[in-house]
Amino acid sequence: MGGRKRLRITLNGNGLQPWDPFCVSEPATREISTDFLWIHVGSEPQIVRVKSYVLPDKASFSTTEAFNAAAGPNKWNRHQGFYVYRADRLIQWGGWSRLRTLDEHIKLARIAIDFKPALDPAFHINISKAVVVIPTEMREELSTIASRTVSAA
Repeated sequence: MGGRKRLRITLNGNGLQPWDPFCVSEPATREISTDFLWIHVGSEPQIVRVKSYVLPDKASFSTTEAFNAAAGPNKWNRHQGFYVYRADRLIQWGGWSRLRTLDEHIKLARIAIDFKPALDPAFHINISKAVVVIPTEMREELSTIASRTVSAA
């Protein structure tokens, strides 16, 4: 992301493999939409990019190993939902931020929300980046995007 050098992390000399929650390298992954939502901080309009994906089902993954790796550290159900990125840094992963509930039938739905630090006040981001609150003025549009993604899943 962002044209930066790739980071390589090793443990006991072995390279660690990154986990892509959107499985973009899988041929059967579907990008459902890319939306740009406007939100105001004071009088300044700011943009939030929202990309939604539906991951392939088990039979459509390239390999069983790829499917198992895509489940992530908390397995499939816990990884559905929103992935919030602030300045290319993941600060919240999975869950629906009280717009929906976790559901076995929609475990393949994932949505990336990406914004710049200027929107920290709107998302209630504090110094520790431990809490993310979806701004009220975005909730309806985000709910529509989530419904569209869930329907596709």
